[in-house]
Amino acid sequence: MKLFNLLWVLGLAGVVAGCNSGPPISGCDPADGITEAGRCDTGGGTGGTPGTGGGGTGNTGGGGDGACTNADDMATYMDLTYTDSRGNEEEGPSAASAIASDCVFGSESSDPVNPGCGTEAGNVVACAISPAGCPPETIDALTNCVVDCTQTLIEDITGSTLTQDCADCYGASVSCSAENCAAAGCTNPTSATCIQCRCDEGCTPGFDVCSGLPPSGDCG
Repeated sequence: MKLFNLLWVLGLAGVVAGCNSGPPISGCDPADGITEAGRCDTGGGTGGTPGTGGGGTGNTGGGGDGACTNADDMATYMDLTYTDSRGNEEEGPSAASAIASDCVFGSESSDPVNPGCGTEAGNVVACAISPAGCPPETIDALTNCVVDCTQTLIEDITGSTLTQDCADCYGASVSCSAENCAAAGCTNPTSATCIQCRCDEGCTPGFDVCSGLPPSGDCG
């Protein structure tokens, strides 16, 4: 499945079967690209700042490069299964991405049922079309809700959660997508428009670097 039930994460969030095995995330500047080593190619500059927390947007990284590849997160992924809102049975990182995607608006048809963040997502959709865009607190509210929703469902399914650094990668992906793609008509996260927006804005490449999970190849 592609990232996020909604829209971009928001269409996302991406969270690994989405625009990469994981949700979309902020990380590398689209103009920089990714080096063969999987780093932001800044041409010698400082680039993004990994490891500064998950709610940031722009070039603020999540938990740090490869944050989801440690033993604890791998063990949680191993136990994780989820049937998403479209009836797709997902496992591992793909299941985490599907959960994060459904957490945007929620899903009564997923297994387990996903309560989602409909109020917070609706607020982002409403302000994204205004000339001023969304205030940071509105984006942060959705980001924090999706991360909490994702962690809660993962714990319900596996008895454990992702590490905070790994969860921050998903959060940064949500922030990036909500800030940069919510106004792009992304009412379908799997649409070509939304996938391209997440790639162009660095959300998907950023998540790939932050999480360290294998990319889906959506960005070429």
